[in-house]
Amino acid sequence: MRAWTCGPLVAGIVLFNFAEPVRGKERSVAGRSTDISTPEYKGFVVRLPDADLLFKVFDKSISDEAYLKAKEQVPSAAEAIYQCLDGKDTDGYVYKVNNAEVLSWTVIPPPLSQAFQYADSVRGLTYGAFDVTIRPLYELYTFDGQEHELPPLELVDQRRKLIGPLVYSYDATNSRCRRNLDGVALDFRPLREGMIVDECVNIARRLGLTGVSVGYGGEAGCIARRTGEGFEMPTASPGISLLVKTGNISMSADVPFFTSNGRRFSHLFDARTGRPIDTGVKAVAVFANQCWIADGLATALGALGVEEGMKLIEGLSGIDAIMWYEPTPGKVRGVCSSGITRVAPGKFAWSPGVP
Repeated sequence: MRAWTCGPLVAGIVLFNFAEPVRGKERSVAGRSTDISTPEYKGFVVRLPDADLLFKVFDKSISDEAYLKAKEQVPSAAEAIYQCLDGKDTDGYVYKVNNAEVLSWTVIPPPLSQAFQYADSVRGLTYGAFDVTIRPLYELYTFDGQEHELPPLELVDQRRKLIGPLVYSYDATNSRCRRNLDGVALDFRPLREGMIVDECVNIARRLGLTGVSVGYGGEAGCIARRTGEGFEMPTASPGISLLVKTGNISMSADVPFFTSNGRRFSHLFDARTGRPIDTGVKAVAVFANQCWIADGLATALGALGVEEGMKLIEGLSGIDAIMWYEPTPGKVRGVCSSGITRVAPGKFAWSPGVP
């Protein structure tokens, strides 16, 4: 584990810094994309309801046919996963589950079934700090950067009864689920971005594409060029970048937030306590072969804190992380796991050993 002192963190950082804005246009419907190709790469943007998804191919040897197939398949695949896991879209299956009668089974499609399995995995890895049933607690707080009183402990304890693996049932054999208590609300947003990036990368692999980068929200995935050359990613720390060949990264930060009696609370929750985190963790970057697990762990590491979080990461094969924290006001430090190596001043490299 390595540590360093750094300056103020950059808020709202864009991974890969490759998002050409496409302003003044409606968000996408399935199958719609906008070309953003340049002499350097072939690429397109899909405007999902919450953020742009950018898909770029840098290898010049890739055929137009393979690229056009990706351009056709990626938007509809991304839109389908987004809608399936959307808790607000009345056609989304998470919405249907959350609004079904208590103890009434809802048959669910493969993306949501997969999401349940992923959620169980991350919950187990993080000792319960990550949980997709956290929504009833989240609604007790206002994350607007202002000063607010904390909700009464009695109300928090009441909502905590709606949190955890026992408040819903998932039947993998018959691909169905149900809520076991009134008021339970499932929320798969902490995994949705990672699952979408994974599917886009999988499409690229199936088509034989190389030199690919996919960015969406706080997530990014990449496939190395045929020459073996990877990509340089910025981080939340000015002057620090990461070289990644093939793999995925998820970044999470403690914004939005609110303060109470001078303490800063992040929008990220610790499901074990029922409270927003105040561990001093400012930002997290997690690297993994699959973006969904990087996505889930990036959410949970802030709740675990630096010591417990790094201990967890060091015990996981093929997964690494960088955590930025504020031990004292105004002093930010960064710490990275042992799988990340320093290759030049301000440049670190990560490779999971996947061709």
